[in-house]
Amino acid sequence: MEDSKRSSVESQLSENTANKAGRHPIHNLADNAHGTPPALEEMDSVLAGFFRATGVSVSLLTYPEGRTAAQAGWQSLCKGFHLSDARSGRVCRDNCLSLLASMDGGDNPAARICGFGLTDAALPIFHDGKQVFTLIAGQALTQEDPDPKKFAEICREYGYNQESYLDALTRIPRMSMHKLLDHLRFLAQTVASLYSRDASLKEKNGALEKLAAAKESYRSLVRSLPEIVMRLDSEGRILALNRTLDGTPVEMVLGSNVLTYISSKFRTNLDKAIRQVLETGRAGDLEVKAAGPNQSIKSWYEVRITPIEMEGEPPDLTMIATDITRRKAALKALVESELKYQTMLDSLQEGFFELDLEGNLIFVNDALCRIYGLSREEMLGLGYRQYTRSETASQLFEMFNRIYRTGEPARVVQYQVVKLDGTPVQIQMSASLKTVDGKPAGFRCICRDISHILEAQKEKDRLEKKLTQAQKLEAIGTLAGGVAHDFNNLLTGLQGNVSLMLQDLEPVHPHYDRIQDMEAYIAAATGLTRQLLGFARGGKYEVRTLDMNKLVDKTLHMFGRAAKEVTIHRDFQGSWAVDADSGQLEQVLLNLFVNAGQAMPDGGDLYIQTQNIQLDEIFVKPYSLEPGKYIKVSVTDTGHGMDEATQQKVFDPFFTTKDVSRGTGLGLSSAYGIIKNHQGMLTVYSAPGKGATFNIYLPAAAKTEVAMEEKASLGILYGSETLLLVDDEDVIIKTGGEILKALGYQVHLAGNARTALEIFKESHREIDMVILDMIMPDMTGEEVYDQLKLIDPAVRVLLSSGYSLNGQAVEIMQKGCNGFIQKPFNLEQLSHKIREVLGKNDCSE
Repeated sequence: MEDSKRSSVESQLSENTANKAGRHPIHNLADNAHGTPPALEEMDSVLAGFFRATGVSVSLLTYPEGRTAAQAGWQSLCKGFHLSDARSGRVCRDNCLSLLASMDGGDNPAARICGFGLTDAALPIFHDGKQVFTLIAGQALTQEDPDPKKFAEICREYGYNQESYLDALTRIPRMSMHKLLDHLRFLAQTVASLYSRDASLKEKNGALEKLAAAKESYRSLVRSLPEIVMRLDSEGRILALNRTLDGTPVEMVLGSNVLTYISSKFRTNLDKAIRQVLETGRAGDLEVKAAGPNQSIKSWYEVRITPIEMEGEPPDLTMIATDITRRKAALKALVESELKYQTMLDSLQEGFFELDLEGNLIFVNDALCRIYGLSREEMLGLGYRQYTRSETASQLFEMFNRIYRTGEPARVVQYQVVKLDGTPVQIQMSASLKTVDGKPAGFRCICRDISHILEAQKEKDRLEKKLTQAQKLEAIGTLAGGVAHDFNNLLTGLQGNVSLMLQDLEPVHPHYDRIQDMEAYIAAATGLTRQLLGFARGGKYEVRTLDMNKLVDKTLHMFGRAAKEVTIHRDFQGSWAVDADSGQLEQVLLNLFVNAGQAMPDGGDLYIQTQNIQLDEIFVKPYSLEPGKYIKVSVTDTGHGMDEATQQKVFDPFFTTKDVSRGTGLGLSSAYGIIKNHQGMLTVYSAPGKGATFNIYLPAAAKTEVAMEEKASLGILYGSETLLLVDDEDVIIKTGGEILKALGYQVHLAGNARTALEIFKESHREIDMVILDMIMPDMTGEEVYDQLKLIDPAVRVLLSSGYSLNGQAVEIMQKGCNGFIQKPFNLEQLSHKIREVLGKNDCSE
């Protein structure tokens, strides 16, 4: 704002000291005002003179018609931008109307700041008690520190070229509101005196006195400035000056070239800057070294050169020079001191850095840059919260706060920081208080990276634990899987015989209820073997795209009916789907819910939350998973919690903290195996007396369409087709054959793979479907399936196994096998699966 004010001031000074065009038109008209008043068109010269004197644009409107009688100025900011766009032009017109409407009808001026941050003012002009003109002045900056961001926002809003707009803005005069209104009142008086035939000579002389007083005020203001202010012509000659220069009186300086007072090494730069300002019309800044005519006095100056536009005349320049000699010397000393300081600290192997009281880095050495993998420029200005995790940031805050309060340094503090690429770094640090003039000014810290030491030990411990755990779980898993498979075959025989007996008995038979109880016991035993298989192989039976929120909510309802003492809190935020076996996930969730309930024997709160999250490579690396989108399900209880030793064993099979009557120790181990087989992970966080949180992470499904829940089929379905049953277990052959015949089918039985292939090769035209066991001693199920397809590519095959749908079974299904049924199965389950594979629906019982 001061630059524009000085330009206006120098415009006045030049009229007194080296005016090339004579006296100002305002003075000429005022002198002649006692004669015939000028015509309206003559007012243009009056307004033009006012514009040259002040730089303020002005218009004279007739009253009440509102026609433009004369105008001057209205620089390129208005003409080239505000009025060139319909929207911004509307803002200008609305502001003008509002300005005129705000006039109170008297002779008081009205002023307001428009929507573009510029000040407009209006003043009525009276003759014989009646208003004859309205004088409007505009495009002045009266704010002390206008915000450049506001003008940048105006450019973006209306599509202006920002560089051109800001360039035009530099030519807008800057003055106080008081000064603007003073100028306007003076012009109004001048115009009124020119217009009024009967104005007295005293009034005209008063206007001249005010003008002279204003000019003297300008001179006093400029003389009081600490800067050197001068006006130059286009050749660099000094036209006006506010003080002596190098001890030379002002009168002797006027007319000489400004380059005379510049050190010879900088004359070319200044001359080039003057030429550039004249050519571009833009203000320029540079630093020069001044010297007297004899080159004896040398001082540094910061120079700003601003063009002064005058209609019909070559432009002049305003040059303001600020002495920066002391600042340059101080800066040089500071740079030299900092360079020595930097060189010394860069030689250290440890990282050294300084923080201000806000925790922002203000100094770093090379070693610290190497630790973080960033350049010095990238690090300076970072706050410690930007390169630490939230919990670490809290610890550092407490440490720095303690140092600030006590003044005592912190010795060997270990904490974790995070590089901007997400890599964690373990730091060992010492910190102390930095003071300036006895007052706290920040913190000094020295540190070293100990990540490699800790990571090496951590990796060693982790690998040893992982190897031991993997070997243990592999051995137990192999055993558990084999036991479960054989036990499922036995259960299949039991279930088959029970189903056949129930078919032959009426409900009134004295043993009917007992046989139904046996079927329930078989179902319970089946659940146990499925838990074993879940841990041993984690196979999935039927994978569908599921809505995790619905599945969790459904399982919670089941649990909630049996656990009335537990208060359940739901927070379902996740919306992504998962590809999973709904039955197995229900088993996992129920295991977690039941464990939580048992951890709160006197009741408590169970918090269930689902979230959509993005896991990065660092998070999933320990679990051998792929980074990406995951569904997180958190199960949190307020129970007694677990210590670290218990958490290390919680997923081991047969491990339990309960008595034998309340658990088998397979619930969490099977849950762990199932989630792992779904390419997910199951983690636990707990502390004694703090409850426990189990977190399930499952990869989000690629597709979003959720599969419809199938309704349970009721009743036994019968058929009459011919089937081939293949199994190496005698109990399956015997019982299975009887079940199939009871369902109405013609049955071929094969106790091994080779017999099955011989029967199918001979009778494949009459065999409608093959029920194939996956595990046989002479040939694998996959090999048998391939041979069946070679004999009859259209063969329908129902795969049966005591194992779950995993490994070899998945490969057979992917080759086109028509269905899968897990042992043990009852009569109803088998009857529905057969009809499903055959694609027919016969009558049910």
